[in-house]
Amino acid sequence: MNLQAWARWQAAAGPWRGWAICPALSMPAARTATVQTAADVVDQAAALRTATAQTAGDRVDLAEVLRPGNTALLLDLDPLVGVRSAAQVSRQGLAHVVLVLPRWPHLDGVLPTPDLTGLLVATARDLRQPKNAANVVFVLDGHRQKLIRRSINDPRVDNRYALLAADLPNLRTLRDRDITRVVKVTSTR
Repeated sequence: MNLQAWARWQAAAGPWRGWAICPALSMPAARTATVQTAADVVDQAAALRTATAQTAGDRVDLAEVLRPGNTALLLDLDPLVGVRSAAQVSRQGLAHVVLVLPRWPHLDGVLPTPDLTGLLVATARDLRQPKNAANVVFVLDGHRQKLIRRSINDPRVDNRYALLAADLPNLRTLRDRDITRVVKVTSTR
């Protein structure tokens, strides 16, 4: 099931799929949390007419951000919020959506993956190709370098990571694909 979800997310990334990375879906044996349906998971977002991302109490209307077109949107949020928002954007056909989530799915990882994997699988069922191929949304893991206090006896695997310049398209690539705006949405928490 994870590999089928990964194929759907790859299709939703369209011509941007070369930047997609998500070990939580590309490993068939990764443990997932149980999610009933995509509607159960994104029910709050689905109640809204447009996709939104919550950042420290503020709401960002992603449809408004993407409306001018030719926009690259980086959602550097809690990955659950980023995935929900990207799935909603995809369902509305507003942009290609690209997962840049190299969080390693270790059972005893500092950054947990079962809920994230469950959400990715559940939301993959409703992904669509965008009507406006001029927009792209990159989902980043806002917790990737989360500060965590660990005792010397902490047995968890440290699966935090840093993004590198090569993990996202460079300016020339963005321009070659007619992207004229880059917008980053982050949490101020």
